[in-house]
Amino acid sequence: MADLAKEYREKLIEAVSGQSWEDFVRRQIFTPVGMTDAAVSYDGQGPDRVAPHARTSGAVRGVGPIGVLTSGYQGGAAAPAGAIYASAADMGKWLRVLLAHGALGPGRRLFSEAASKEMWTPQTLILPPTLPAPVALTSPNFQDYGLGFFIQDYRGHKIITHSGAILGGLSALVIVPEKNLALAVMINSEDSGARWSVFYHLLDHYLELPSSDWPALYSQAFEKIRADAVRTLASNRVAAHPERGPSLPLAAYAGDYRDPWYGVATISPSASGLRIRFTATPGMEGALEHVQYDTFRTRWTDRNIEDAYLTFTLDPKGAIAAIAMQSVSPTADFSFDYQDLHFVPAAH
Repeated sequence: MADLAKEYREKLIEAVSGQSWEDFVRRQIFTPVGMTDAAVSYDGQGPDRVAPHARTSGAVRGVGPIGVLTSGYQGGAAAPAGAIYASAADMGKWLRVLLAHGALGPGRRLFSEAASKEMWTPQTLILPPTLPAPVALTSPNFQDYGLGFFIQDYRGHKIITHSGAILGGLSALVIVPEKNLALAVMINSEDSGARWSVFYHLLDHYLELPSSDWPALYSQAFEKIRADAVRTLASNRVAAHPERGPSLPLAAYAGDYRDPWYGVATISPSASGLRIRFTATPGMEGALEHVQYDTFRTRWTDRNIEDAYLTFTLDPKGAIAAIAMQSVSPTADFSFDYQDLHFVPAAH
């Protein structure tokens, strides 16, 4: 769903540098830093590339046995948002540049010291998150956003940090200015508890703080989150009234629908009812199942994609006026931002 965002970023890079985003990153970052393993696409890594993993067979994502994903690492439209694949050795090189405030060596710089200071200076105030009780020790007392970095505290120490996530992989980076320390944690699965357990264990070690049993605490926190989500889904199914609706014959819901940001989604009749296809997103298609009233839900063919509810709104004459969407799972990643889509019939 990030086609326009990618286009704007790519157009900006091209307007300033005359290079595509991919060429700019290779020439202006990888080469001067010496990041010889890094790539801007999953396929570009060659035969030693990492395999993404996730738990997708349970009632909600994150529940069930772990397995290799067959999709999700493609950069495509979202690439400028962070689709860079780097080895641990290359990440070490990048961290050294950050600690050196952009310096590459005598007389050489990737970016200025002033730019480094600005990146680590609060630009946006953020309300610190309220974290689950088992991991409340990691809750910051303050949290701001700079330029590509969060500025916050951890147990009384100022840290510069950011995390990352794509389907099948997670990362987290932190800089501790007072210690001249930087570290990164990267895993090729969506088990966020594992990522944060290593992250905070290392921080505790280098800050000389008494450490907690982070694996046990994160396991406890995430197990409750997922158990609550499974109960919510079950409750929603029980409370639904599939015998009520839909208001129109199924064929009346077929057609092209346009969102001003995303573009066109097509709903078409099928032998089993209805199917939906997001035309700008290859592979994002599947069956539509009636839930209740004028609400349907997707069953994406690619089970790596979070399912969504579609609720049709009718005008006073009984014609379809709009479609609103939301994720089925209460724990769906924010990247599945269905709630921001507002489809109307394309003929409107």
